[in-house]
Amino acid sequence: MKIGITTLFILLLATMGLSQVTQEKVSASFGTQNAFVVEHQGATEKHAEQAWKDFMKPYSKKTKFNRKSNTWETTEAEMPGVSTKDLGVYFKVAEGNGVTRTSVFFDDGSVFIDGQNSPDKIAEIESMLTTYSDMVYTLVVEDELDDQEEVLKDYNKDLDKLKKQNQKLHEDIADYEQKISEAEDNIITNLSEQEASEAQIVEQQGIIEAVKTKLNNIGKNK
Repeated sequence: MKIGITTLFILLLATMGLSQVTQEKVSASFGTQNAFVVEHQGATEKHAEQAWKDFMKPYSKKTKFNRKSNTWETTEAEMPGVSTKDLGVYFKVAEGNGVTRTSVFFDDGSVFIDGQNSPDKIAEIESMLTTYSDMVYTLVVEDELDDQEEVLKDYNKDLDKLKKQNQKLHEDIADYEQKISEAEDNIITNLSEQEASEAQIVEQQGIIEAVKTKLNNIGKNK
């Protein structure tokens, strides 16, 4: 069975939205700590950061980018499903070839949360980051929609040009048909004028012969 390009494109978009949350040791300005990592297919660093700022708004109003550590830092984050304490949440982004990797650290003030020290919190964190991943994917698809709408605009412009060209060709045909009609009328007039001209020539030849005869008869009657 053959699958069209459009179908393959839709399937690709669908698979891009599927993200898995993993735990890894990731190096940061505060050392190597446990992070919850998500890889976002087709996303850029801009997509990841914009989604993160929006995602963190309900939890804390104190999310800022630390240029020295190249890390987004959130203080006093209230996430009851993760900790009864206010959290420090740290977010790092690394953009690769068609994939953007995000690492999130949850610091409850005493430890960085992981599967060993807080196994009962992992499901909540994974659920939260899956929601975040969906937000990233939404931005990716919105940009893709904008791109495809621009392509459609270009196609519509091409079609408008073709329609105008078609109209011009029809106008040219009308002009040519008018010129052909005029030329046919001119041919008829020309043939009539030729006949009149030929009659004038015959008449003039007769006049010339008469004059010649007159010339030849001069002096013969004396």
